[in-house]
Amino acid sequence: MNTNAFAKAFVALTFSAVALPAMAGVGKLSSPAVTKGEVEVEYSGTRYGDSGKASNNKQSHTYELEYGLTDNFMLGIEAKSSRKSGQSHEFSAYGIEAQYELTQQGAWWLATAVKGEYAKAVHDGDADEIEVKWLASRSYGASNLLVNIGLERELGDNRAHGVTLTSALQASHAFTKHFAPGFEWHAEHGKLNKLGDGDVREHYLGPIVKGELFDIGRGEVNYTAGYYWGLNDDSADTAARLHIAYEVAF
Repeated sequence: MNTNAFAKAFVALTFSAVALPAMAGVGKLSSPAVTKGEVEVEYSGTRYGDSGKASNNKQSHTYELEYGLTDNFMLGIEAKSSRKSGQSHEFSAYGIEAQYELTQQGAWWLATAVKGEYAKAVHDGDADEIEVKWLASRSYGASNLLVNIGLERELGDNRAHGVTLTSALQASHAFTKHFAPGFEWHAEHGKLNKLGDGDVREHYLGPIVKGELFDIGRGEVNYTAGYYWGLNDDSADTAARLHIAYEVAF
């Protein structure tokens, strides 16, 4: 089996796990790169598996449309849906996002950017959310390291108080443009004012594979698929993630 066929098989397996009649904790890692005139249509889905019925089969799905307005500024819109354990799948939030690229590798040692997102809850009993992330990446030949560090805060009458710190790291090596295996680590560290005090935290670690699936017209379809294990009692036993993106430049 060649690497492209292996990549497609891994994506299909992960998609079946995500899409089964299905917690924030495992989500998309964002690259700091911004390309002027590029349109990106994205889907990201995560499904959690757990031995406890109350936590098993939770799902989160995000649909995004992004556009590079300049060489370093991107705007986007997004919609989110979710499924709680034992409940039906439902539309949960919509929002906007913006990203500003600060540095590019070459002129600088790291490629970096800041990204902000605001999500408006659909249901009255849910809280709105705002998040600010610092994005960084560094390539060494065919190897790449990507880091996202975020601060999340809920808004509105039903909000949970405090600011939550999150982080994620991805390391990969591209054997071909279709096949770049590696690993990811995702962590929710809890509220800033309660770090180390036993606040709820989730940590996940697992293998991923990413690359280009195929070309469509002037654009290309890229993927990232991963399978993770929860590292503590606050985490689900397992998680499966799939990210599909169609990128085309105008």
